[in-house]
Order: sequence, then C-alpha cells, then structure tokens
Amino acid sequence: GTPGATVVAVKRVNELGYYTLNMKALSEKLNLTMPMCLCVVKELKLQENEEYFKIFKLDSVIHKRYSNKALDLLRERIPTMDLREIWAKHKPSGKKKAVAA
Repeated sequence: GTPGATVVAVKRVNELGYYTLNMKALSEKLNLTMPMCLCVVKELKLQENEEYFKIFKLDSVIHKRYSNKALDLLRERIPTMDLREIWAKHKPSGKKKAVAA
C-alpha cells in the first residue's frame, strides 16, 4: 500500500491448487501420449522451473505436478515444434532402473 513500493515476494498459500496437473492430465489436455508429453516437457526443461513444475511428498507418496502456466506454455510452443525430432532425442530407453533396497 506504500506509493512507489515494489512487490518483494508472492507466496502461494495453496500450492496444490496452483500445481493442479499430473502428467496424465497434462497429456490428455494436449492430446499427446504421456511419453510424448514427457519428451516435450524435457525439451522445454519445464521441470527445472518452479513456475511450471513442483514435486510434492505427501506421506511416503511423491506427486509430480504441473501448473496451468505450464499447460499454457505447452499449448503455445507445441505447434512450432518438430515432435519427431524431440521424440528421437528424449524417447524412453526401455531400460528399467534398479530399485534400491
């Protein structure tokens, strides 16, 4: 409320309300398969940006969630992308990771 003052920080009170989309919901809204959607996410490095992605741990369960801002960016960028090239670059290798005991 001070004239000439700037906002220093904005805190989201309900972060699960901001990061509302899991990979399945994101891929369905974009009409992509989940593996292809993940390839595009990797290409754009969305998981490196807190505006687009956050990991939540609730009890012992890990939830990877995306924001609507990520959905908007993907809707904007996908039409300009070569999805075949992105698939070749980021496609799953088919190798399963060993689970530590």
